[in-house]
Amino acid sequence: MNIRKNLSIVATLFCAIMVNAQKLTSPNGNLEMNFSLDAKGAPVYELSYKGKPVIKPSKLGLELKKEDANKHTDFEWKEVKDVTTLDIKTNLYDGFKIEKTEITSFDETWQPVWGEEKEIRNHYNQLAVTLAQPKNNR
Repeated sequence: MNIRKNLSIVATLFCAIMVNAQKLTSPNGNLEMNFSLDAKGAPVYELSYKGKPVIKPSKLGLELKKEDANKHTDFEWKEVKDVTTLDIKTNLYDGFKIEKTEITSFDETWQPVWGEEKEIRNHYNQLAVTLAQPKNNR
């Protein structure tokens, strides 16, 4: 009975991770970028080239600067060691949910005025992810 319960928990977690994961490949398939949210809702990305990691899983995040009552902003940067101590109003590290994703492709060829190449091809895929942070209503 415990084995079934454990397997169902693992399957649920796996499905939750897969729902939040987005994969984007370059037009030639050499580059692969994965975007996801970790268990705390922090955006994470990684990049590989021909199956070899170029950028290991890395978190995206920002902290907004705080203003005092006189509307002065503190621009002194301080390294944040503990994300849990951040002010909820300025925290853009975690607590996100994916609202929408959109993958688009672009392909054009243009001719430079001068240079070594007669034509230059601009061909890429892009991923736009819309995130929401419910605890901050944004």
